[in-house]
Amino acid sequence: MARLTVSGLTKTFGAFRARDDVSLDVAVGECVAILGPSGCGKTTLLRQVAGFDQPDAGSIAIGDTVVSTRERAMPPEERRIGIVFQSYALWPHMSVADNVAYGLTVAGVREPERSKRVDAALSLVELAGFAARRPSQLSGGQRQRVALARCLVTEPSLVLLDEPLANLDVRLRAAMEREFARFHERAGT
Repeated sequence: MARLTVSGLTKTFGAFRARDDVSLDVAVGECVAILGPSGCGKTTLLRQVAGFDQPDAGSIAIGDTVVSTRERAMPPEERRIGIVFQSYALWPHMSVADNVAYGLTVAGVREPERSKRVDAALSLVELAGFAARRPSQLSGGQRQRVALARCLVTEPSLVLLDEPLANLDVRLRAAMEREFARFHERAGT
């Protein structure tokens, strides 16, 4: 669990100001949704929190640690953040299980714990029988579920979701909303 503090965040792309003096304080255990029309900067904000884009002004803190300012930024892999991208960001050359296990492998989680956690995450998103498939062999909704499993399997302290339920059918969307609520309640992430 981690508190998120965004202070005076500004981001420009050339002459376009994507974020202008944004401040946000998300308490430990709190769940926040950021709403707005396409192009208003929601994804830019998430990318900055995750560490993929550095701010032009302002700062981002996770817990008591300032992770990003104009002058310096902690690398994304050191932030303990899980993120599900709108575009899924799955590796086409890897199996579903390998995609889900990637963060655990990077973190040094060894077998059999890694496989146990991957199996549990795939069961959670109703893809238990799909571990050996490649992303190209999945529907859009199934790819989205792989991205969700990859995020949740690492048990991050902060989870960022960029339209994570957009490509799921109504039944699965409702199930995943309930699962997010249970995950949030259990982990406080």
